Amino acid sequence: MAGAVLSMMIAAACLGVTKASAQVGFPPAPSRLTSGDRFRMYVRQTYSLPGILFPAAFAGLNQLADSPKEWGQGTRGYLNRFATQRGQFQVGAFCGFAVGAVLHEDPRFFPSGRYGMWRRTGYVLTHTLTARTDRGAMMPAIANYAAALGAGFTPAAWLPPGANSRADSLERSAAMLGMNIGMNMGIEFGSDDRRFFRDKILRRFRRRKQEMDQLP
Repeated sequence: MAGAVLSMMIAAACLGVTKASAQVGFPPAPSRLTSGDRFRMYVRQTYSLPGILFPAAFAGLNQLADSPKEWGQGTRGYLNRFATQRGQFQVGAFCGFAVGAVLHEDPRFFPSGRYGMWRRTGYVLTHTLTARTDRGAMMPAIANYAAALGAGFTPAAWLPPGANSRADSLERSAAMLGMNIGMNMGIEFGSDDRRFFRDKILRRFRRRKQEMDQLP
């Protein structure tokens, strides 16, 4: 479960850039998606730069933790870990796309527009674990669960014995679902974070610099 929490933190820190970039060019409010829309979103999310950077970052964390130990350190160990992380991401994204297309789930996440950290956090959890259909109804987010299970269990086909138990697969699935929650948290709170950085940090830094420049 620690992997799931860490994945959420990293994904949230990246402000949901993967999902946000995948939604660029689509209506910023609930509206029916065509099959072509879903496919274009899948391609953007899977083959965008964050789709490479996330697996590279997670592979680096696994390299530091020497997990799995059978792969050791060095370039070859890192490449094995990166290929595994990228494979997880690829398989998970495809499973989510395929199941979502069959069930007519809308893969987009829309910010709540609400106030209050706990209300907004509850909204993120609800709208990650449930999904809107083409008809506007809400249902369990089967596509997200399928993506998590696909990403969690598929790597057992090539991972060494010390990392392919059922518990390991479930932990990887939890991490994938946690990353999804984290990305949605990034989309929900990202504007606040950027505003805080601009108004509190950058503005203070510039004011301090001006004061220093005015000193004799």
